[in-house]
Amino acid sequence: MNRLIEILTGSNRLRMLTNLFSKKKKNPLLYFLTGGAVFTADQLLKSSIERQPDDTFPRDVQGTNGVLRYEKCRNRGFVLGAFQEHEEIVKTIPAVCTALLSGRLWEMLFHENGRHGEKLGLTLIISGALSNLWDRLWRGYVVDYVSIKKGFLRKIVINLGDLAIFAGAFCLLLSAFVKLLKGED
Repeated sequence: MNRLIEILTGSNRLRMLTNLFSKKKKNPLLYFLTGGAVFTADQLLKSSIERQPDDTFPRDVQGTNGVLRYEKCRNRGFVLGAFQEHEEIVKTIPAVCTALLSGRLWEMLFHENGRHGEKLGLTLIISGALSNLWDRLWRGYVVDYVSIKKGFLRKIVINLGDLAIFAGAFCLLLSAFVKLLKGED
C-alpha cells in the first residue's frame, strides 16, 4: 500500500525509475508494456493500410531506392499462404502455441530472476503472434504490408508482428548461445 501511495503522490519517482531499469531484477510491467507497444503499433499500421485504396499499392517506401515497398496483402494462411484453405487449422495452431508461450513467460516473469534475454524474446514472439492472431480471428486474414525487394525475400510480404517474432526468436537463440558459452544449463 505504501508503494501505491508513493506512485500516486510522486515521491521517489527517480528511485523507482532507476529500479525499473536496473539490471538486477526487471519489473514484469516492462515486458507487458513492450508487448503492448508492439501489438498496438502493428495494429495501427495494419488499420492504416486497410483504410487506403487497393489501387495505391504497391508503392516504394520513400528514401529506400525501391528496396522496401508498401504492399497490401491479405494472407489467409501461414507463411506464403500455406494452409489457406484450412481456416480452422490456421486459427487454432497459433492460438494454442501463443497460449503455451504466454504461460511460460508468465512463469518466468513472476517466478524466475534474470533470464532477461529469454523474457524479452518470448515477449516479442507473443506480441507479434497475438497481433497476427487478432487479425485471423477478427478480419479472417493477416494484413501484411512491407516487402523487401532483394534476393530471396522478393516474394515475402511481412508486418511488424512478423518482425517481432523474428527478433524474439533471435533473442532466444542469442540467450541460448550466451548460456552455452558460460557453461550454464
